[in-house]
Amino acid sequence: MDRDRVPLNWLRWAFGRVQSTLSTNDGTPVDNQIATYLPEADVFLTADKRFAACIRAVAPHSPVTLARVITVPANQPAVHETFAQLADLADA
Repeated sequence: MDRDRVPLNWLRWAFGRVQSTLSTNDGTPVDNQIATYLPEADVFLTADKRFAACIRAVAPHSPVTLARVITVPANQPAVHETFAQLADLADA
């Protein structure tokens, strides 16, 4: 099957391959599911540096355009940084 005809299946496969080279945690399977929504978004903000690295690794090879990933800090600083990123996007 041509990857261009089944892009979401290809994304699940590709993210699974990249994730298998990294240490995993309880959120890894969820990240794999979230990956299939990346073609529907322009920007994806996350505090998960490993998932952001996976997105950056897969994006150049993807049969569909993926959201641009922006990494924000975790926990309390995430709130301020998320709003700052949203303001920057609104100004663009």
